[in-house]
Amino acid sequence: MDPVETCMSSNIKNHYDLAKQNGGGNKLTGEIIHDYMIDFEKVYDKLKDDLEMTGEESAKWFQNATTILIPCLHEIHKQFSEIKGVFGHAESELLEWTSQPNHFVKCWELLKQNDEGEHTLEVLLLLTPILERSLGDLLVSVDETVKVPALLRDLLKRSELFDLLGAPCMTFLRIIFGSPHSLNLRNIVWHGFGFPGEISNIFPSVTFLLFTSIGSILKQKTFNLSKRKMSSVSRIQKIDEKYKVKIVENIDLEKLNQLAKNSELFYAKNLPVLNKIHLHLQSEEFGLCSVLLLPLLEVTFRKLFVIENDCPERMLTAEAECLYTTYNEIFEEHLENGEMNKIQKCLGEDLMLLMYDLLTLPEGPRVRDKLSHGEVLFSFNSDDEKSQKVMKAIAGHLLAVLVILLSKKTINHSVSKDLTQVIQTYQNYTSLFHPTTLLVNSLLQNLANIEKINFVKTPSDFDFEKTELDIFKSEESSSAMKYFMESVLVDTNCQNGISRPEILLNVSKALKCYQGSTLYRPRQEYEMLTVLQKISDQVSLTCERVVENMLEKLELFESKEMRSRQRVTYKRMLETIPKVQKVMLIIIFFNFHILVKKDNFSILAPGKLNLFVKYLKKVLKICENICSKVHIQKNMWDEAEKLLTQLHTLISEYLTKFS
Repeated sequence: MDPVETCMSSNIKNHYDLAKQNGGGNKLTGEIIHDYMIDFEKVYDKLKDDLEMTGEESAKWFQNATTILIPCLHEIHKQFSEIKGVFGHAESELLEWTSQPNHFVKCWELLKQNDEGEHTLEVLLLLTPILERSLGDLLVSVDETVKVPALLRDLLKRSELFDLLGAPCMTFLRIIFGSPHSLNLRNIVWHGFGFPGEISNIFPSVTFLLFTSIGSILKQKTFNLSKRKMSSVSRIQKIDEKYKVKIVENIDLEKLNQLAKNSELFYAKNLPVLNKIHLHLQSEEFGLCSVLLLPLLEVTFRKLFVIENDCPERMLTAEAECLYTTYNEIFEEHLENGEMNKIQKCLGEDLMLLMYDLLTLPEGPRVRDKLSHGEVLFSFNSDDEKSQKVMKAIAGHLLAVLVILLSKKTINHSVSKDLTQVIQTYQNYTSLFHPTTLLVNSLLQNLANIEKINFVKTPSDFDFEKTELDIFKSEESSSAMKYFMESVLVDTNCQNGISRPEILLNVSKALKCYQGSTLYRPRQEYEMLTVLQKISDQVSLTCERVVENMLEKLELFESKEMRSRQRVTYKRMLETIPKVQKVMLIIIFFNFHILVKKDNFSILAPGKLNLFVKYLKKVLKICENICSKVHIQKNMWDEAEKLLTQLHTLISEYLTKFS
């Protein structure tokens, strides 16, 4: 274990050390809170007496403001501590404006047992995301056209919130949460810079009262509150289905603590956090467990980053002028000086891919971003099975990652037998949420959707010209198909009587076996994959619309409700659909070919790559138009056939322009 006393830089540390003292300075006299409302005006007047309010606050201004504010916070905490009784209905009404009102009952319980600060981190980790989310909701309630800033400090600068809540309230918020030169409380706790005992218990009390105080201000306002739709982290279950962890049920605190003590990545000061995580696992409070694990993991990853790259200064909280070492920097391919980030080699590809799936990729659960910015609803009610299942999966995987991480730097590689099994959880991990994986899954769905068309019967007593489905019997199709197949199949001797079902089966197998490079890919590749995904989406939608259309027309025909003109359209539809299937199949092979060859495209000269992306967008546009023409409300089959010819011609151009 590392016995270091702090991960805070000196200026930040001074603020928090001052807060741990009895306030010092010139305290406000008299009542500062009344009916759960902070008297922001009184605090603001105190600040104005000692500071110049220019609106352009400097680093020095924030430092001085923090020194003045801390004694006020002590007095607020003292008066809050004197409040007795239960948190009743009247108080709950003041919290209805927040994104998760139900969390405040739990926070109230924890605060009333927080005399020694044992629940300080938990309460702050719960409340700061709710504050950020709820203030963002207030912003869009005032102006629904505005984009909510991604960072809390930028949100706290918005003039709309100053107009709604007043300068005294917003200035109070900015000093506590809005600057790296003051307390920067949200970032300190969520990035794992604060050890247990380093952050005074005045902060959770004051943060709790901020919500009731803002609720009191809003009761006097006339405006419509608009709460944005919350996100979900349920995609963690996809990881859980494939890589099941059982550490939650079988966790042994003694062995976990021993691993931490034997690892140079673990800070001795964080042992109480580990014990608290175990306690919450035992009581099945998986939400609390998860919010404690995320910053603990981050500070542990940061420690490994520092060791591997020999940059001890990066363990500390950054001032505004310095690089802030968070997950983003920890997992970057290169350091800011251009050198290779050595953490990759130590972690290994399996763990790197998992962390990208868990934290970064847009289609993944993104558990850290969503939980830390208050985008996720989760319940403390053990009867809420859905929430419990999701949060248990998150807690399990985060704890498994912590065990694997700690084992990377242990004394004599000493890991208990039980935990060794955990270390093997993600062996041969393949990304579940990378764009290449999503595209492969989409192409497999395309194949299934094309085949579904064949299961819709056509009337035996209806006369129409049947079209051959075998794309290799058509000269104009076979050359393109054979070329694309050569890049994705081992055996492509398609002229020796291989049937269409056999070809589709082989392509399906090849898709399921696909393993492309996924880490640190160039931006242009992601742009290319995005267009390919959109093309694939159009293929599926086209097939779904064809099936829907066929079923409706079949019902009309069989019930003898089809008019003469509709029969003509039905005939054109049945004659065109096999052509749709053939061209859509070519598009699937085309997409798969590009996917297999993506590394070649990524190294093209910028000019040629831009031309290729424009070419793909032309393919996409025609696919969109075909999808539109086959819609049940349009039935424009002549136009669809012309578009199919255009698309086939465009795909054939690939052979001469880009192959």
